[in-house]
Amino acid sequence: MPHKVCVVGAAGRMGRLVLQSLETTAELELSAAIDVVASPGTNITTDLDAAIAASDIVIDFSAPPACTRVAPACVQHNVAWVVATTGLCKTDDDAIAQAAKTVAVLKAANLSVGVNMLLELVEAATSRLNDFDVEIVEIHHRRKRDAPSGTALELSKAAAKHRALQPNIGRAGNIGTRPVEELGISAVRGGDVPGDHTVYFLGDGERLELTHRAGTPAIFAAGAIRAATWLLGRPPGLYSMRDVIR
Repeated sequence: MPHKVCVVGAAGRMGRLVLQSLETTAELELSAAIDVVASPGTNITTDLDAAIAASDIVIDFSAPPACTRVAPACVQHNVAWVVATTGLCKTDDDAIAQAAKTVAVLKAANLSVGVNMLLELVEAATSRLNDFDVEIVEIHHRRKRDAPSGTALELSKAAAKHRALQPNIGRAGNIGTRPVEELGISAVRGGDVPGDHTVYFLGDGERLELTHRAGTPAIFAAGAIRAATWLLGRPPGLYSMRDVIR
């Protein structure tokens, strides 16, 4: 029997893509679709607690304010939770960490398999190219609200894992000479770009560029389905998409 899935943020672009993916996924079936406003003529409702109570797992592509409501509901009803929301604050992160003490939680700034492979490549490159400057540039569609992207921030963490690098988000004015330990992050917005991320390793006389380009947002919905299928039955804890691909 398929496991029941509650999609939070179902009226958004990614939420709609997850709903479409569930229609062709044998292991999972939709139990409830939640958003801040119910949609007449659809199955999207606003009753978050009842929806989670009727589900085995939540796939959450909502906006950050919903995070602190989803977390306690998942704990109360013992429901696993895939968190795909970006732009989270410390309060949101604390709620996620608290929930992970009781239920299985997978938090991912980017559910693409390729991006999570990129994170591992960046870690490896930074540890070996320890005298190269590191810069990150990301490009997203004009409707994206947070900058830099959650993926760019995760890439910066991967780069800083083996080196004491300090992120510098955007540059303007007379900034002076670039410090060796600086890690620049730049955000570009425009068009309908699903997401491009490039990590530059800049040395004297040479440079290495590691790039991931998303051709369609459907890859993130597919990643959400894969993450949910993997997370079901896992013990309580905080997992990442990198756990899935490993």
